Amino acid sequence: MHRWGYIVLNSGDTSPLNPFRNNEAADAAKKLCAWRTAGRLTDFAHKYPSTKDACDWEALKTKLETDVLEREDTLTMGDFWTGNILVKLSPDGTQLERLFVIDWELAKLGMAAADVGQFAAEAWLLQRYPERQEPGKALVSSFLQSYDTSLREGDEGSAVAAKLFDPTAIAACTGAHVAVFGILGVWEGIPQERKEETGQVALHICADSTRGAFEGKGVEGLRRIWEG
Repeated sequence: MHRWGYIVLNSGDTSPLNPFRNNEAADAAKKLCAWRTAGRLTDFAHKYPSTKDACDWEALKTKLETDVLEREDTLTMGDFWTGNILVKLSPDGTQLERLFVIDWELAKLGMAAADVGQFAAEAWLLQRYPERQEPGKALVSSFLQSYDTSLREGDEGSAVAAKLFDPTAIAACTGAHVAVFGILGVWEGIPQERKEETGQVALHICADSTRGAFEGKGVEGLRRIWEG
């Protein structure tokens, strides 16, 4: 979808995307996504001695909010996480037949990295459960690698990937989502100190995104997300 949206936006006819721009619902979706991505980032960063001075948090928060509100890279889903994906298996339960993405009320033109970062963050959080550590790693790594590969398909693939696969923005969005929702989310059976530890790891990824740690390194540069 991201690839298709980018190609349409850069074609001579952008009318297929008109329902997702310049309307009250799209504007409200952007504001909600900006708040969800970065609205409370500074508050959480200032909770911990190890992170409060790790970067200029107010500047990062402002940049993320501005990017989510103003960038129109492509058509975005707006709430792309594991809970919004339905799985259809074969009758014997051993083969994947189809995936269905649901809950599209926040769909809009926006920043591709916000969609990618939210899903990567939710998959990363699965790793916090000891019994799900390896599946969680596999989900994050395969998702990011497959996303990058799919963008590069076709004659326009290099241009599409150069625009949409932004490791720095993906790292920042992933870290911000984990830092906030990793603490606030309901994690049955996970000790609070484990949540706090995860939040600090995520905040350091955010901070490193401001220092060029992920710039130009592609999927491999994001390895910290699934190795984390």
